[in-house]
Amino acid sequence: MPGCAGRITSVALLATLLVAAPRLAWSQGTKQSDPDTASNWDHGWVADPVSNHVLDGKVRESIPRYKAFAPVPRVAFYNITYPKDCRELTAMGGFAISVITAFAQDSTELPPGRVFVHTAAGNRRLVPYAAVESRVAASDSAIVNTFGSYRGDFLYLFPSDQARAIGDLVLDFAVHFSGYRLAHFDGETPRILLMCTPVLRTERSVDSTVVWTMFRREYPDLARTFSGLH
Repeated sequence: MPGCAGRITSVALLATLLVAAPRLAWSQGTKQSDPDTASNWDHGWVADPVSNHVLDGKVRESIPRYKAFAPVPRVAFYNITYPKDCRELTAMGGFAISVITAFAQDSTELPPGRVFVHTAAGNRRLVPYAAVESRVAASDSAIVNTFGSYRGDFLYLFPSDQARAIGDLVLDFAVHFSGYRLAHFDGETPRILLMCTPVLRTERSVDSTVVWTMFRREYPDLARTFSGLH
């Protein structure tokens, strides 16, 4: 990650269990009226692997929208990528991959306490898988002055059937703020989930080799940052 001196830590590495639709990634756009309570979103579908340039670009594009609130105490951005086909969705135990990038003025806010999908049926937690925490270089004043010096990139397993429900993707920061809304799901179903409905049931145990294979393909730059974990 440009401008960051990384400290890699493992949150959790799970152990065992993963025909054709295009690869899809659901990316977040950030517009918001209150940066400490809720973020809005777009429904941009991306067919290519997600590079650090794309991830960092989302952050930098949002800076003008947050400047009036700077320094922002804490902020987070998300991206969800689905398996490339039904076979991989099965091998992934019904999970997709979510990458959440968070910034904070206070290092104790990271890593997040939990990330979950809230629907009328209740809360469904994402499975934390791995993390890398870093300090933003002081020379990167646009990010430091707006979002703070502390950054974390977090890999979660996202239960893909939740994308079909109406609800919110929510993050609780570690100490001072709970209920940060990352996204609203309006029931719009990604194409792969329509094609692969019989294999949507998520398993708690997933073969780590399958997860890392998908992660390296879909997030090649970030995967190299995480390489010390696997």
